[in-house]
Amino acid sequence: MPLNPQDAAAIAVGKCYVNPKGQVRRVLELTATHVVYESRGKEIPKGPLHRDRCKRTTFIKAVVREVPCHHNADIAEMQG
Repeated sequence: MPLNPQDAAAIAVGKCYVNPKGQVRRVLELTATHVVYESRGKEIPKGPLHRDRCKRTTFIKAVVREVPCHHNADIAEMQG
């Protein structure tokens, strides 16, 4: 399920969001129509993160909630 309208309106540079597969996306740049973000898998990698750009509506549909940028999906699943 994508972000609700209130959360979608609160997307901001520096915030992180997770998609249903556990990929964490940190917003780097934001315009009225696009989002530039870096992404990683469930765990924090030792190397560089993947950087991408998409339409803002696509980003909103792809993520499910805001998370801390150090979020680890495996730990979150065990805790809750």
